[in-house]
Amino acid sequence: MATPFSSEASRSDTEQTTNGRSSRSKKRRWVALLVVLVMLAYAMTDVIDPFGGEPYIAIPHGDHVHYVPEDRNPEVPLSSFPTSEPRSDERITPTGQVVPVEDP
Repeated sequence: MATPFSSEASRSDTEQTTNGRSSRSKKRRWVALLVVLVMLAYAMTDVIDPFGGEPYIAIPHGDHVHYVPEDRNPEVPLSSFPTSEPRSDERITPTGQVVPVEDP
């Protein structure tokens, strides 16, 4: 018969504690993995499509921002692009000009 001080009783208590800890530990690992995957997925959407449906993107340049179109001409320096957002009736050309939107 096992008494509270016998080795059988302490062994079963240790096994239960160890199983409880490993179960909690596995849950924490899965939660941590899920959090990391969600963060990675969010970062990848920004990397895959930096424009996010917008016709231009804001690029930091020193203490100001340049607005650059998706179809930017890579030969044109960044400093040639506007530092203010175009209005809703304007667009930015691949060379950095702000022009009125043409009606189709």
